[in-house]
Amino acid sequence: MLTARRELKRRIDALRHIPLVAGCTTAELAGVDRLGVQLDVVAGRSLTHEGDAGLECFVVVDGLATAHCDAEPIGMLGPGSIAGEIALLYDVPRTATVVSCTPMRLWVLDAREFKELLEIATAIRNNVGRIAADRLDHNVKVHGHEGSCTGHHTQVLG
Repeated sequence: MLTARRELKRRIDALRHIPLVAGCTTAELAGVDRLGVQLDVVAGRSLTHEGDAGLECFVVVDGLATAHCDAEPIGMLGPGSIAGEIALLYDVPRTATVVSCTPMRLWVLDAREFKELLEIATAIRNNVGRIAADRLDHNVKVHGHEGSCTGHHTQVLG
């Protein structure tokens, strides 16, 4: 039992380093801890494909990825970055292609888990909403529409 508690404390302490959920209480982080899976990927792996249906989102725990729109690089994702949230928030196709540049560790949430995450704490819902709105706003300014490219993938939360 003590080992299980220590392991939970270790995982919660690790979550505190992810800016998206860093402001949560210990009880909220315990709820967050039950969601998603951690996934290690190799360099060169496609994480999302522009235009595909969005079935999950991910938060970068470690490593780097590039985001492309219409085959043009639009930014980098690093630790703390979230990707795939727009497709889940607005039920639209993927807005960019994301490919790992280095080996990565990702925290992957399916659509159901993502909805649960947003319900755990107002701060999380506000953070995700702000990021998505910033990306869509940037897209309108740069591309004149809210369509495919979200830009602002270089944003590292926190």
